[in-house]
Amino acid sequence: MLDDDDPLPTWKDRLLHPLPIAAILLVVVGGGLWGWDAWEDARRAREQQAVEPLEREWEALWARAPGRLAQVEAVLAGAPAAVEQRCEGLTGTVEVVHRPVLQGLAAGDRAPRPDAPGWLSSQAYRYLAHMSTPSLSEPAYRARHEVVAAALARPCVAVLETELAEHARARGNHELEGGGVVGWLRVVCVDEPRIACQARVASQPLFAVVVEQRDPRAQAGANATAASDAAMREHWEAVQAVLAQVGPGLTVVHD
Repeated sequence: MLDDDDPLPTWKDRLLHPLPIAAILLVVVGGGLWGWDAWEDARRAREQQAVEPLEREWEALWARAPGRLAQVEAVLAGAPAAVEQRCEGLTGTVEVVHRPVLQGLAAGDRAPRPDAPGWLSSQAYRYLAHMSTPSLSEPAYRARHEVVAAALARPCVAVLETELAEHARARGNHELEGGGVVGWLRVVCVDEPRIACQARVASQPLFAVVVEQRDPRAQAGANATAASDAAMREHWEAVQAVLAQVGPGLTVVHD
């Protein structure tokens, strides 16, 4: 029973009570999260709308790939066994495509997935094989189209035929197993069908540079990334060294 002498609580007292404060905070935070989600949804919708015409452009660009790459495969299919051969007077830029990826794309496969690292192919062919995708933005889509269009327009492409193509695995924080790549790099020209030059290429990573993580689960991912990066780095350095010997006028494009 209330004492007649006790004053009734004022509006200020009621508002400063923990329950109303908690309710106000809940409304503010919930409204903020809802507003953020709505803004994010609207932003994604705008980005998706902006890239829709570029998706149609990409489909037209991709449709050019099988025919062009089938010509490359035809040159290789009719070629004798690989032997060391220098590029005579050949200059310019070439991308590299792993032979199984080339064969899949030439056959119309939109996502060839050989049991080998995707980084054996240059960025343009990883895009064509949908191993890499651009971020959802107009500049990223246009950059992808430029890279792929340039690769398909080049008269020559370097095809990597592998006898060994291992995924690299981390063993501990710095040791590696696997990651070896052995095979032939064959520069194939289509407009004047021929194998312009070819050379043996081999690489094997020895160690990986790993960033220490506080979370053991994150450490496993960091180790795997470091192992893959080490194998990729060694391989592309070997490719560049080989081309510098047999085709000094050629520049290889990786990314």
